[in-house]
Order: sequence, then structure tokens, then C-alpha cells
Amino acid sequence: MTRKQVCRNLGVIGSFLFLFISCTRCSLQPSAGAGDTLTVLSYNCQNIFDDVSNGSEYPEFDPAGGEWNSRLFHTRLQNLSEVLRMACPGGPDIIALQEIENLNVLDILVKEYLKGMGYRWYYCVQAPDSAVNTGVVSRLPVETCRAHRVDDHAPAGRRYLLEVRIETTAGPLLLLNNHWKSKLGGAEETEEDRIRAASLVCRLIREAVMENPCPAVLTMGDLNENPDEYERCGGMYRTALMPAEGPFHRIDEKESVYLVDNPHEARVVGDGVFLYTPWTGSHDGSYAYHSEWEKIDHLLMTEAFFDGGGIEYSSFQVMKEPFLLQEGLWPCGWNSRTASGYSDHLPLILELRL
Repeated sequence: MTRKQVCRNLGVIGSFLFLFISCTRCSLQPSAGAGDTLTVLSYNCQNIFDDVSNGSEYPEFDPAGGEWNSRLFHTRLQNLSEVLRMACPGGPDIIALQEIENLNVLDILVKEYLKGMGYRWYYCVQAPDSAVNTGVVSRLPVETCRAHRVDDHAPAGRRYLLEVRIETTAGPLLLLNNHWKSKLGGAEETEEDRIRAASLVCRLIREAVMENPCPAVLTMGDLNENPDEYERCGGMYRTALMPAEGPFHRIDEKESVYLVDNPHEARVVGDGVFLYTPWTGSHDGSYAYHSEWEKIDHLLMTEAFFDGGGIEYSSFQVMKEPFLLQEGLWPCGWNSRTASGYSDHLPLILELRL
């Protein structure tokens, strides 16, 4: 069986799995690549919509009823490709994006704006009830792709988690690309939505541990929550991201992701999932709210990245190239009126050793 046939079959398998694991369809395209290092980039690229009206867009990005058009769409892709090309020599090996509309956005990005860079595997959640979705672009071969709805019983418009298993020369790498609910409507009032998303992450990591006692799982994306969220709310309520020494272990059906800043404390113990966060040291943040830096974008790692073999953690950084900053201070977000800018978030870059 050829690799292209395998990819086509995976699409069929994904539709079949929907019946059993609450996955929606994700689309696959073929590719290849490897080396002794691996660069991963995660980026909330701020509402990139294509130039086709399909009824699910935000009103200001609907070409049929607003000022959004092909020129603005292609300007956005040109600007995004500039970010990706400048992130590291040759561009990242794996790109995880949040807030893209659909597969068409990735298709045009890869074929027209990243042409010749080796990105031949790309995926996007195909969710008709979501305006923006998550996507992954990779040079390395992909074994499986699944998209999980955060809450099957919730009304339309909920978020999806994109799970992608990538084959490397040092073994499989499992990516969980997230875009959790924002705090619009109140931090405490929306916390339950983020906790449900965290619970899904915990379940998927526990499933990975059952298959492989020490899996390399990278939980990434815009989680709309700071590593110290529990301290920020004064410990008044449970948060989706909790400190490792925090309370609420195994209380009712709620599950949080517990964060550690010592990589050797990352582990899965019973139902508890403890992940390493590299948000330490001199990093200011990747997003600014009311002129204050926040660390709501994440690259969280299991213990496999620190066991001395396989896929190993090397470095973490926030991409703060001058062209991405407005007046040298804050992220230069997209402005449709001036047809300029990039995103209100900054990309995160993770380098791994194989």
C-alpha cells in the first residue's frame, strides 16, 4: 500500500472513529522529513478567514456581507508566511496554528506561500459549527489525525482539540493542539469551559500512557489561561491550569492540568496529569492585555522529553522579532482597515533533539 493510500484510508478511519470517540473529521495531505533536531512552532494567528462565504464566519470576515475580500485574505497569508520563514532557518518542522477558518486556508498557505519548503502534511479541524479552528502543518510523516469536540453535550460553537501523531527518527510525537475558551464574559464564569478542555487533555494523555508508559506528548496552543491562574484568582475557585501543589485533586468529575517548573516532576500519577511548563526565567509573555504581558499560549511537556533518550527538550523561546511588535512594545495585531499587522499573539518556538 502506498503512503498516499494510507493517508486516504486514515481519512476513512477518522470518520469511523467519530462514532466511538466523539471526533469530527479532519483532512489529510501527504509529506516527509527528518533530522537530528526538530523545531515546533505554535501560533494563534488571529482570525484568518478565507475569501469564500460559507455562513459560519464572523460577520466582519464574511466576503458576502462585509469588507473582507481576496486582497485582504492573501495579505494575511503573505504576512503569516513571513512569520513562519523568519521563525528559524528554513522554517519550523512542525507548525501548530490556532484561529484559522478551515482547510482551504492551509491549502493555499502551503501551496502558494510556503511552496518548496517541504510542508506536504497538513490538517485542519473541519467543524461546521465553529468559526475558527486549529490546524497543523508538518514536514514529518503523520500516522494519525483526530479532532475531538471538547463537550459533546454543549451547544454549537464549542472548541475542538486536534490530535496529531507524528513519526520522527526518535519515535512518535503526539501533538494536542488546543484553543480553549476565552475569558470573555468573565474569568470565573467561563472557567468551566476551560476545565472541560483540560479534562479532555488529561484523558488523552492517560490513554497515551496506557499505550506507551512514557509517551512524548506535547500539549500546545492558546489555552487562554496563565500558568499562575490559580494564584491570580486568589485561590477562590478551581482553574483549568493548577499549580502542582494545589488542591482539588480528584474532586467530582472536574480535572485540571497540573503544571510543574521542574521537568523531572512531570508525570502521570493515577488520574493526575503533571506537565512541565517552560514559562520560567526572563520570558515576558506572548500576549498583551491592557498593556500587561500574559502567558496564555503554551507548550506543555510530558516526562518523556527529559528522560535522556528519544525526543528530548532543547530550548524554548517567544518569537519577538521587531516587525512583530508595535512600537517595539506589544504584538502588532492585524488591522483590516489598514491591511497591515500580524497577530495579537506572538509565536512560541520549541526546539527538540532527536
